[in-house]
Amino acid sequence: MEVRPSVASPGPTSFPQVGSHLVWFDKGANLFRRRNLITGTDEFSQGDGAAVVQCAIDALPSDRGGIIWITEDLDATDGFVTISKDSVSLVALRDPPPRYWNIPRPHIQKIQYTGNVRGGLLQGLHCRELQFDGSGNQQMMVLRDISMHPTAQPNQQGLRFLGSAGYMQYIEIQNLKVALSGTGADYAAIEFGNGNPGFGHITFSGNTSIEMEHDGAGSPVAIKVSTGAQTGTPIRFENLSVVDQSARTSGDGIRPILMQTQSEISKGLRQMNIDRFFFEQHYAPAHTIVTIEPASVTGACWFVLTIDELAISDEIGKTVTLIDNGNARWMSREQFVRVNGGYKGGVGRVALGNLNPHEYFRVYLGNISGVTPFGKLATPFFESTPMSFVGAGGTGASPTTGEYVVVTTPVVVTSTAPWSLKDSAGNLIETVPATEARTVPLGYRVQFPTGIPSIFA
Repeated sequence: MEVRPSVASPGPTSFPQVGSHLVWFDKGANLFRRRNLITGTDEFSQGDGAAVVQCAIDALPSDRGGIIWITEDLDATDGFVTISKDSVSLVALRDPPPRYWNIPRPHIQKIQYTGNVRGGLLQGLHCRELQFDGSGNQQMMVLRDISMHPTAQPNQQGLRFLGSAGYMQYIEIQNLKVALSGTGADYAAIEFGNGNPGFGHITFSGNTSIEMEHDGAGSPVAIKVSTGAQTGTPIRFENLSVVDQSARTSGDGIRPILMQTQSEISKGLRQMNIDRFFFEQHYAPAHTIVTIEPASVTGACWFVLTIDELAISDEIGKTVTLIDNGNARWMSREQFVRVNGGYKGGVGRVALGNLNPHEYFRVYLGNISGVTPFGKLATPFFESTPMSFVGAGGTGASPTTGEYVVVTTPVVVTSTAPWSLKDSAGNLIETVPATEARTVPLGYRVQFPTGIPSIFA
């Protein structure tokens, strides 16, 4: 039997050493210290906890990154930390949530990703602002169990995706809690403002909760698509909850989704999917779920939003409006808001609002208890160029002799005189006799040369 020479096992120093540090508070010295968990020695100390965290980030290997554990003593109310290298993880050294209010999370006012950054984890922290600045490609990060309290002040402006030089992709936000305060125009909990066409593949998994604080004033927004933004690939929310509370004393009702005015071609929201969307309002001023501001004369927008289930809760008997669409300048591909199902609870009601249908923009409603109009529509007709529309959300009671495209929901049509039923391309299917009714699907066309039609939805 051949005996082979033994080979010594490689020692631990033969493997790459991933950096690992602990930022902890020395109460006796009233200092935060950075401990190297490989050597066991404290290598840096300072009274400013955020500066110690930044020192720990700077000390990590630039090619491999590492983990920085942060104790719950850290309360850097003016702290500003930047991450500009790959695979940096900031992790709270604390028990899993939920936690009592008197045992807080580690708090860093602002954390900003800058330059080309790939990978890493933020977990268990409290911040006023988390910013991806878009100065390079920023991708493959996870934000887990993060709480935020934006105030609309500098360095306190929520979760923000900005810039245009680089894109953000494959970022997952797991269980995000935002308590929103502030004043001024259009301050937001979450802002999509990156203008790079590669921006997208952002997933909000678990629960994303946005709730107004009692001191919220001005015109707050839950999710904002800023002027100049372009989301090239999907953004998805698994469970989104937006609550406007009764303790507020001033300001507009929170707008859950706002797209601001676009002044360039091919800007806006390419695709957003919300699996389950819960909106609860206890504040008296009016609320509109989706607001689309008009593009300027040099702009043309994208806007594609699908909500699988929309639940609206109300206890004070007021109307919640589904959409206020002020835009008439669209990219030449179908844009839409689609709500597949849901319900309206409480004592108030829901209005469709200003749908403003267009050759390239539609609103589609599925089976929504308490939301979808039933019965005869008083004003089913909407006149526009190059095509006109008929369905829920119209503005006129009587048609012209031209064609109308069915929008929002399928309708049942009858008339006092014969009328034309056409397919989506305008080809005649049938001349329907007077007084006979037909169910007309979305996208099909109807025409009334004479008579008085009745439209039901």
